[in-house]
Amino acid sequence: MTEYLRKKLIDEAIDGALTDYDPADSGHPTSPFKDSDRFVQLKNMTSQIGPSTKTSVTSTSTKTLRNKHRDAQRRRKQRQQQQTAEHDDTKVHVKRRRLNALKDALQIKLDLQQDIVVSTTGWQGRRRGPLPKKNFTKEEVQQEFGLVHFPWNGKDSHLLLDQDFNVVGILLGQPRDKVEQPGEWEATCQDAFEALKLAASSMTFSDKECNHRRGPFLAVPHGISFGGGQKEPKHLNHDSAEKNEVLETLMQVKSIQRICKFASEGMRLYGARNYAYMNETMEALREHYDRRLDPKQRLRRPYDKAVGVFPCRSFNLGEQSVSYPHTDDANLAQSWCSITPLGSFDATKGGQLILWDLGLVVDFPSASTILIPSALILHANTPISPNETRFSIVQYAAAGLFRWVENGFMSEEAFLAQATKDQIKEHAEARQKRWGEAVKMFTNLQELLPRNSHSDNEQ
Repeated sequence: MTEYLRKKLIDEAIDGALTDYDPADSGHPTSPFKDSDRFVQLKNMTSQIGPSTKTSVTSTSTKTLRNKHRDAQRRRKQRQQQQTAEHDDTKVHVKRRRLNALKDALQIKLDLQQDIVVSTTGWQGRRRGPLPKKNFTKEEVQQEFGLVHFPWNGKDSHLLLDQDFNVVGILLGQPRDKVEQPGEWEATCQDAFEALKLAASSMTFSDKECNHRRGPFLAVPHGISFGGGQKEPKHLNHDSAEKNEVLETLMQVKSIQRICKFASEGMRLYGARNYAYMNETMEALREHYDRRLDPKQRLRRPYDKAVGVFPCRSFNLGEQSVSYPHTDDANLAQSWCSITPLGSFDATKGGQLILWDLGLVVDFPSASTILIPSALILHANTPISPNETRFSIVQYAAAGLFRWVENGFMSEEAFLAQATKDQIKEHAEARQKRWGEAVKMFTNLQELLPRNSHSDNEQ
């Protein structure tokens, strides 16, 4: 990167929001549990959470407010003109935040082709093991493994780049609060935390959900998945109709939806090809199952657009949801998963995200979001204090969904059983090339630079 470009990025980059969500579109985050006596408590809680949306005029003159309104209209018109000229509908303040993420990028000595291990099919990661069932402290991973501590504030965005400047992940941060609604994102996340806490108290759980390879904490999956013995893609079905109802109702909570959508928009902005691939695959899958006569077999849900591109999520509801070292190897190899912790804990002392393959241990505050290729990168959390609480929302996509669609909406076995010799040969060749093609789906830093910066840098 030239010194000119570096200076240009520093001069132009300022903070901005990273979401098209406007609280005014739906009002203050509320809960849909209003029709159930089991959720009366949540309704009472959410009605008291968050800053007032009323505009205060006690200390601001009417003339000043008119001037602010006029200035806002002028800036809006300028932004629209700039978007039209550039043939790009990305909001200007989002572009500015993206520039800031470029300026503050972290480059890692990592070669995606050589240093990353994937399955023989190229669709998913490869499980590593055996791995220690232990929560390492920040000091331990620094002293014993030489990891570098990154004191992230949880708000600013930082790209994670490999040695070829591919964006392998991002410390996404938080959306910007509106001037007239300070603390609005914090209130949204607190609302989501309370909703998750009440949902957890309304369900019963299996031993497998409470103790698993990621750690001894409650984890409840929800959404569309394929694998683990399933015969075809479907919405995960739990052991009771009541639990399914609670989870479906939880997905209609506005604060939960906004957290999910924010992470989805982050993937759209910084991983456009993978976002498009996931979006197109999931829409094809939903359309295919729209034809089913049995409504229970259909995959489309009313909240799909509100939560964004990720088809599945895990609600980690243990009081101390901090994970052991692991990879989520069944996820699509090149895709990201999003992680958003919620609760009350000191992120400078615990709950940090350990990214072993990237050589980093990152402070990870509540209400912030990180996107990483969890199928590929060994990751974990440091422990938090006994009196602290940490939930998290993790979103992801199972590799099996993509293979099913690629095979013409059938399993690998079914495809090979009916395929011709030529089709089997092409299938084998595609398998050999799959990971190399998957690496090309990561966004490169050059693609995120302003158009005029491309030409300046080339000269």
